[in-house]
Amino acid sequence: MSEQQISERFPLSESFIITIVGAFLGCISGMLACILKSRCSTIKCCGVECRREPIPIAELDKVEIDMTPVNLRPRLNQTTTK
Repeated sequence: MSEQQISERFPLSESFIITIVGAFLGCISGMLACILKSRCSTIKCCGVECRREPIPIAELDKVEIDMTPVNLRPRLNQTTTK
């Protein structure tokens, strides 16, 4: 089969490439979510090894997360008076 016949059977359009890249990145992000939620102290995946100390289960209720809103777009020419 020549290259021209292959390219006619399987055209590589921009939308096809974007779909494949999106599916690949979705799989990677799913793997990372599983790793972050795991309770394992050693994680090995695809030749990469990570050793960590997860928060003990008894202390999970004591963890406080700061959810203070952050202004990412400060307004120009705004004066504050106190």
